[in-house]
Amino acid sequence: MSEDSSNPAPPARDVFVSYASPDVAIADAVVANLEQQRIRCWIAPRDVTPGAQYADGIIRAINEAKVLVLVLSASSIASKHVGKEVERASSKDRPIIALKVDAAPLTTTLEYFLSESQWIDVPALGLPVALTKLAQAVGQVLASPSAVKPEVGIGTSGQPMTVHTTGTGKRLALAVAVMVGLGAAVALAVHFWPSTGPAMAAISDKSIAVLPFSDMSEKHDQEYFGDGMAEEILDALAKLPGLHVIGRTSSFQFKGKYQDLRKVGIELAAAHLVEGSVRRSENQVRVTVQLIRSSDGAHEWSESYERKVGDVLRMQQDIAVSIARALQVTVEAASISVSGAINADAYDFYLRGLHALDRGDRPGLEEAINYFQNALQFDPSLVRADDALALTQLELADDVYEPQKAGFVQARQSAQRLLKQNPRSLYGHVLMSRIYADYDWDWAAAKREADEAIAISPRFGGGLDAMGIVAAYMGQWNEAERYIRAALSLDPLDPSLHYDCGTLLFGAERYPESIAEYRRVYEISSSYAWSHAMTGIALLGMRQLDAALDEARQESMDGAKQFALAVIYYSMGKSADADAALAQLKRVAADRMAAQIAYVHAYRGEKAQAFEWLERAYRQKDTGLPYIKGYSLLLKDIGGDPRFKAFLKKMNLPE
Repeated sequence: MSEDSSNPAPPARDVFVSYASPDVAIADAVVANLEQQRIRCWIAPRDVTPGAQYADGIIRAINEAKVLVLVLSASSIASKHVGKEVERASSKDRPIIALKVDAAPLTTTLEYFLSESQWIDVPALGLPVALTKLAQAVGQVLASPSAVKPEVGIGTSGQPMTVHTTGTGKRLALAVAVMVGLGAAVALAVHFWPSTGPAMAAISDKSIAVLPFSDMSEKHDQEYFGDGMAEEILDALAKLPGLHVIGRTSSFQFKGKYQDLRKVGIELAAAHLVEGSVRRSENQVRVTVQLIRSSDGAHEWSESYERKVGDVLRMQQDIAVSIARALQVTVEAASISVSGAINADAYDFYLRGLHALDRGDRPGLEEAINYFQNALQFDPSLVRADDALALTQLELADDVYEPQKAGFVQARQSAQRLLKQNPRSLYGHVLMSRIYADYDWDWAAAKREADEAIAISPRFGGGLDAMGIVAAYMGQWNEAERYIRAALSLDPLDPSLHYDCGTLLFGAERYPESIAEYRRVYEISSSYAWSHAMTGIALLGMRQLDAALDEARQESMDGAKQFALAVIYYSMGKSADADAALAQLKRVAADRMAAQIAYVHAYRGEKAQAFEWLERAYRQKDTGLPYIKGYSLLLKDIGGDPRFKAFLKKMNLPE
């Protein structure tokens, strides 16, 4: 068939997406994700020119593309047209990246064509993380000087594919990176394809996610109660050594959304899903729970429970034990302690506080603190409320919603109270780690507290994240990534973990990967503070100034927005706009963001002002200072100054 056509051709695209029709939903997700990263994709039938020969359009698109992304499944392996597309791409020396969605064995022919290709393991990662990895891999290939140039017919062959880590100057073959976080082993699942065919890392049969419970109450005013019930059951299951329990933040991303259960299972990397409903009438609550196999939607177990509100903790534990036994997991007596009755009013305030905390903004945090304090007034022994209160107080201080000193004094008192009540309090140790790191700048103490949390519970994502943050502050980027990726394996849709990951990658000057993580943050949580601002600054690192400005303008937090605009406008040569943004940043946040103001002055080459504001940030205990080693992009003009080295030493940070 001719490779030329008289029909007008659409603009060349960087990526050709090959898939079989049963996998159209995943293929569409691939395209949507890549195009959000401004990577141009070609996919049939969307991009077939009306009136053109279908085969001609496909041949031309493969010739013009720089990389082929293959949705690899049993369906695509059996598809003749997918086989032809892979063969065509291989003959043109196009890099092939396979998104492997199931464990179907390859045919001999396909194994031959994929023998030097990369693959990304969806069941091992979950779809959101896999899509992020795919965007990173494609971005690195496109950024590589050896990336093939598009052709419009039979022409030159491409170069052997290599991948660069942006900013490091090291040329790397993309290989297996395995991270072990003190009992939590996580494979990045981006590999070269072995010639014998890989062993598929399947979703663990003992993995489970608890989805939000629906409110079936007559007035539909018990959403907060249903959410709380689901979270408490999740926490009880997480204490069982035989189960891999997906974190609450990820599971609750599906709240209020009808989803295909197979897709939910893939995205969460969970073999089993727990669904339920709550019906509450005055002091009586009825809960119906069902266990579902995510691969086919089969019901594995279900039960209804009716108790008084004061007995809900015992009911939650009964539900967790029943679920574990349905999965044939041994439940030891010490795994789930038996709770007695609780104060119904205290528990109600506690659940309302969790619901407010979910909002994540300042009014939500302040409302949550009020609810948790009310809960503790009714029942001072309600440890859950004490944990949540300390966590919320730290969030309020750490997110620069108020001056640091007052916020951290209050958070420290709460964390110390938790540890006095229980020296093995996970939240107490994690909160103290964050306080030591973010406010005291005592890195050894911060690491010690994070270590303690991990030793108590290796599967507690908060401990892994805290350890990763300390490593990132110290500029230990590989170590930081190891821990934060481990935390993400437990909670793959947690926006805060993706934000932390984006921040460490930004510090490592791996800007394409950083951008992918930051964008994942606001895909999950559209109003997440700093996500658009940091995406914009990372784009600045790639000199994509128009895109950077567009991101910064979308930032929801004014201080973060002005920070990003100040440096981006300066890069664009728009001095008046840059000055206005910097002035606005000083007006609204001088008492909370002195570090960021210093970074702006440093980027502008205004050394005297930069050091003046750094000293002010030091006096204010500014929470932006611990990130200082991660802002090399903005600090290049002062990085070699003896005063900067002295400042790092004063903060106990390595040069």
